[in-house]
Amino acid sequence: MEEQIPEIPIQPQEPVLPVDETPVMAKKKFNLNIILPVLGVVLLIGGGAYAFRFFGGPKACSSEAMVCADGSAVGRTGPNCEFAPCPPITVIPAPDEMADWKTYRDEEYGFEFRYPQTFRVEERKKDSSLETDIIAELVGDEKTETEDVFPYVKVVYFNNPENVSLEKYEEYYYKDKIGGMGLNLYFPSDKLIKIDGINARYQENTTCEPLSCSSVVIPYKEKIFAIYIYGDNRDVIYRQILSSFRFIDETADWKTYKNDKYELEFKYPSNYSFFEYDNDQHNIQKLQIFIKKGEAVFLEIWVNKKYLPGDTQYFLDTQSNGIKNISANAWKTYYLSQGYCDGPGCSPPIFALQTEKNNILYSVSFQNQSEITDLQEKILSTFRFTD
Repeated sequence: MEEQIPEIPIQPQEPVLPVDETPVMAKKKFNLNIILPVLGVVLLIGGGAYAFRFFGGPKACSSEAMVCADGSAVGRTGPNCEFAPCPPITVIPAPDEMADWKTYRDEEYGFEFRYPQTFRVEERKKDSSLETDIIAELVGDEKTETEDVFPYVKVVYFNNPENVSLEKYEEYYYKDKIGGMGLNLYFPSDKLIKIDGINARYQENTTCEPLSCSSVVIPYKEKIFAIYIYGDNRDVIYRQILSSFRFIDETADWKTYKNDKYELEFKYPSNYSFFEYDNDQHNIQKLQIFIKKGEAVFLEIWVNKKYLPGDTQYFLDTQSNGIKNISANAWKTYYLSQGYCDGPGCSPPIFALQTEKNNILYSVSFQNQSEITDLQEKILSTFRFTD
């Protein structure tokens, strides 16, 4: 019998894994060509979101408020936190305190202004001692309380043919003429204001014998206007009158004369008339124009196409005594104190002007005058010589 050998149980063994001999840093290989662009996109998106949040996104405005003209209030709003617009308001105009005032208009001197109904217009006067015109006087109906005088407005005109400054006019025209007395037209301390867009000088509570007054002096072209006002409450009335003072173009509604043959055009007052005589016999080519005020001849114009060279120096045998510039035209002046003597008698004194344009001689004469008037000069200022 065979001897049985007992079986010895075999203990199971853990499996032996193969050793990975790959270096630790080389276990995973990263692709930088992919990672870097992705990282850039992430940063760009994140930075944009941050900028939008803090710079581009809606802001929380402060709680400030602005009070509007109607008493309501508005706050800040919008991306720039600006105040919202105020609601529109309805403007109720104040009553016009000058609505029932009258208008004073002077066509000859070219101005107008408004004045209270309680004032009356006095007749215009001439002050020969100062060689000036008081061209408007307005007097109130009721005396003032404190000064016991009637409210009084006076407009005075001064001729300034050389258009000098007020300071020079004061010094040369009157201090030398009337023994050192001035007209108080200019003081360095005057307030500078504008009247109808014109620079003027304002004197408040100045001396106007025998009372005090307020005044404004307005130099305008070759004229000077001084406006004086007396009485209580004069400052209020004075400012209202001055606010309505306007210079007017007195030629706006004038008629126009035009003659193409003699190359002449000018304007004259609509209430004046004219007649002309064209003496073309024997090729004389002389035109006579008479401007008439009613039945009286206001001025006479002679136009000659045929004349001698010496005729430009003389008018009715009288030599020129000066030059007068009117607008863009220079006129030679003539004064015939004894008039023109022809035959048994002589005419009244004559003042005349003469100029030559485009080989045509133009002469203008004025009977019984030693100088030209403002209205006659205004007519001549509209002369145009057409060629």
